[in-house]
Amino acid sequence: MTATCPAPPGLAPPGPGSLPEFAAAGSPLPLLRASSGGGRQPVLCRAAAVLPPDNEAMNSVSRSVAGLPGGCRLCLLICLLAVTGLAGTAERAEASGSEFSLRGHDLVLSVDSRWAGGSRGGYYPVRINVLNRGPSREFTLQLLPVSEATPRVLKTVVLEQNASTRVTLAAPMVGAGTAVELQVLYKGRRLEGLSQHLVLTDVASTLSMGPATMIVSETRRETRAIESALKGLINTGNGSAHPGWGGGYYGGAYGGYAGYLPDADVEQVPPRSLPAAWVNYTSLDLVVISLKDLATLDEGRRTALTAWLETGGNLVVWGIEQSTEGMAGLNRLLSLDRRSAMDSSWAKASLEERTPVALPEQLEEEARADVEIPAELSGVLPPQLRDAAEEALKAAQAQAQAGNQGGKWNWAAEPDAFQSRQVMQGTLFAIPGDPFTGTPHDWAWLLRTIGPSRWEWGNRHGFDARAPSDSFLAFLIPNIRGVPIYAFMVLMTLFTVLIGPVNYFVLWKRKQLYLLISTIPIFAFVTSITLFGWSTIAHGFGVKARARSLTVLDQTARTSVTTSRLALFAGVTPSSGVQFSPETAVYPIWPSADTFQQGTIDWTSTQHMPSGWLKSRTRTQLLTVRHREQRGRLDVGTAANGSLPVANGLEWPLRLLFVRTGDGRLFRGADLAAGGSLALEAVDESSLRDLRDELNEFPLKVPDYLAGHSFQNSGVWMGGYRRNWEQLQAASMLNYSSSLMEQQLTPLQQPVPKLDAIEPGSWIAVLDASPDLEYGVEEVSESASLHVVIGYYAEPGR
Repeated sequence: MTATCPAPPGLAPPGPGSLPEFAAAGSPLPLLRASSGGGRQPVLCRAAAVLPPDNEAMNSVSRSVAGLPGGCRLCLLICLLAVTGLAGTAERAEASGSEFSLRGHDLVLSVDSRWAGGSRGGYYPVRINVLNRGPSREFTLQLLPVSEATPRVLKTVVLEQNASTRVTLAAPMVGAGTAVELQVLYKGRRLEGLSQHLVLTDVASTLSMGPATMIVSETRRETRAIESALKGLINTGNGSAHPGWGGGYYGGAYGGYAGYLPDADVEQVPPRSLPAAWVNYTSLDLVVISLKDLATLDEGRRTALTAWLETGGNLVVWGIEQSTEGMAGLNRLLSLDRRSAMDSSWAKASLEERTPVALPEQLEEEARADVEIPAELSGVLPPQLRDAAEEALKAAQAQAQAGNQGGKWNWAAEPDAFQSRQVMQGTLFAIPGDPFTGTPHDWAWLLRTIGPSRWEWGNRHGFDARAPSDSFLAFLIPNIRGVPIYAFMVLMTLFTVLIGPVNYFVLWKRKQLYLLISTIPIFAFVTSITLFGWSTIAHGFGVKARARSLTVLDQTARTSVTTSRLALFAGVTPSSGVQFSPETAVYPIWPSADTFQQGTIDWTSTQHMPSGWLKSRTRTQLLTVRHREQRGRLDVGTAANGSLPVANGLEWPLRLLFVRTGDGRLFRGADLAAGGSLALEAVDESSLRDLRDELNEFPLKVPDYLAGHSFQNSGVWMGGYRRNWEQLQAASMLNYSSSLMEQQLTPLQQPVPKLDAIEPGSWIAVLDASPDLEYGVEEVSESASLHVVIGYYAEPGR
């Protein structure tokens, strides 16, 4: 039977006569790019990728290209590209970024843009090491949008001669844009030779494809098992947060491409490449790092990674038993012994989740294609390439056998295979051994334990920061209905009639047409003043706001995480735009049929957004997450005689306060001033109805005058590209009530709240003003807001 050499997945077969001309004429080989659904390369390409450049081997193969069938010619062409360094390695996952250097004008830039995530929101960090070999000077690094809806990101630095610095340009993933150009500006002019085009996360490339996973390791890890697990879970619907979508990718119903299977969003970086600010991790869903590599991180990077975990991230630390310190080392590095906002113990792995993942048939087909060596090439391969192909063949066969057997496992079938623990709003996983020895079924076990409600960015936050959201209408500022369009249309119609026909007819009757030269500007001036006065009376010049915030306070660790949903309406946009601290993540929530168009973010000293984020007389909504050190605390004494003494060491008065002690008793108090003290009285869980009423006073609800309005767009033009119906439907299916913030409040908002809604050793308070809340502007007029603090404390003597 004659073997064939099919075109690799993701590449179209060559046109008739295309490759012979290249081979015969010695023309430069074209650089072919695989599509995002491309799969692994055949075994010959993987073999070629491990060979050093060898001109003789290349020439030997090139001389035989013209006589091969078209598919084989393409296969061999890719092998040549791999040998010459133009083809990537087979292990390259679908993730954005690259690593390169730029030199010029006495500056040396070492750039690392490798990262994962961002298809639904978060910040994409481009890390740059800058060395200044010239005189001391001030210059600006910026990411300039090429054509699509992407923010302009910049930071100005001052660098002495022979000094170096590390700069991170964190690009908010808020629109449809993907392409930017890295530039260096000196005295407002772009320095030639110090520019490079970059492609950030595509808005559609990783849609609902499981967690954006970052593997932190000094050595390259094999990721096919975790990628296969992700594909299998999503393809069968087991991992998707959207029931009913199972099989949509593979069956072709989703996106219309039969047999299309998207790649997993997995990237690998060394520990030294990690940024030192937690907001730079916000595009990620899952970070995997060994205990050894975690210990090598400097204090800044480890603190940033820990802060990201506390704000809702999923951190997997492996190699615990391979360390001399073991679990004690993990406790020390993450300060687990000095925390109160954390589960009291580790949870074992659930054996019920340990079921084989149904790997897609396409993976098996790819594996079979990997192990087939075309007979047409056997006589033309140089010995070096043939030997490498045989080794790659053995590896491919072993991979196919390990990855596609229905019940193949490598992790122990024991609850100690991995453990998990809630740390503030995030989840920490500990794996004793090396998880990269596992099969797709092993990884699927871990991923099922995490669950799509936690490892999908849209679920954790309740919306898509790059697409319109139906939840926008449920959080409007009362009495703000935007610009009175119909009233303005009526006024402008009257203006047109009066300034034209009426004005002319009256003056014509009076034979004073020469007065038109003065009556027309007078009418225009009066109309303008009327419109301006109307708008001023209706909206004023200031900024109106509505806020819904939840602060989680760990009094032992002295840290807090504040999640706030903000609705803003500016009568006049502040001249300086909006500003947030660098430790605050800011995600826009877009109304129906609206998305990001253009804007700027300057990281020079703060997170300054001078334009494009808050527009005059336009409803604006943001979700902000702030992580910070918090030394304020509620000092809880020892209960005696049915009362509990507390002292408010916070900066804010507490309107309503409930404390549940470690032994499970509940105490209630009200109107505790900042710096004041109070004896709380013992109550039963029926008193929680007072708290329920406070939390439900301003619900997330669409106003009556907008009832019936829903998300019904078939597509939205964004940055020159039309997002298809499925993408918009995915965004509309997200429910803000599924967000981490609302999930913490929901148990207390039930008609009959239960005592278990408040954990022992914690307290919950309702405030008039929010702690640690940034509005982006100095002064706001706030209404219909809700501010809640949940604090965790360590009882005396425990």
